[in-house]
Amino acid sequence: MILPVFLGDCSCPPLNELEVGQVGSLNGAEARHAIGSQRLGSGDVLDLVDGKGLRLRCKITASGKDYFEFQVQQRLHLPLPRTQFGLIQALSKGGRDEQAVESAVELGVSIVRPWAAKRSIVQWKGTKLQRGQKKWEALLKAAAKQSRRANWPQLEPLTDSVTLTEIIAAGGSDQRFILLDPDASVPLAKAWEQVSQAKMIHLIVGPEGGVSAEETTQFIAAGAITARLGPTVLRSSSAGPAAIAALGLTSGLWNREESL
Repeated sequence: MILPVFLGDCSCPPLNELEVGQVGSLNGAEARHAIGSQRLGSGDVLDLVDGKGLRLRCKITASGKDYFEFQVQQRLHLPLPRTQFGLIQALSKGGRDEQAVESAVELGVSIVRPWAAKRSIVQWKGTKLQRGQKKWEALLKAAAKQSRRANWPQLEPLTDSVTLTEIIAAGGSDQRFILLDPDASVPLAKAWEQVSQAKMIHLIVGPEGGVSAEETTQFIAAGAITARLGPTVLRSSSAGPAAIAALGLTSGLWNREESL
């Protein structure tokens, strides 16, 4: 049964303290969305999640304009997959970066990091930095809810290429980085063989103008590997999600019997 998902925020009791049979209430924006937009009411069943893997299946027992009361019917804790994926997405024009992030979250990515690449036309500077960060936070939240995730992705701060090089160098064996490059000689399937033992695999996607030769050299020197997706060149909006979908099947993410 596909049920709507809502975040158990600070307006309700801590979800990790609620057991089957116990009751609670949710107030504010999440409740208004459930009652007003989703048209849910007494007797309807929904999922409350904490964004950290806990999912409570609840039945609404009473409701008002901006609140509802519920009783816990089932309690599930969903572990993270053995191999997780991160998306380092270059800022891109035309909202293509946001399209990539939204799809990546729906596909199961665990970490998202905005990247001000050398060739990024869009720049988060001054007041745009805070606005951009908040917009992406809202985007991640909406995509996680839409895809019914219990484990929500983490948004990292904006990074430039110098800092990204340092992050790659500090990754170690548990974190590996794949720079998606249409000129790479190694296909993604072969690159997977080099990183399959890592706990976190970060996919680096450049802007529409591509990643500069200088950035590529720096990233490889720091420990990243390059890989191409296939016979065609994908746009910045689709490269990351396509890679996550392909590796999701290879890694076993798509073979899980439970949801994220």
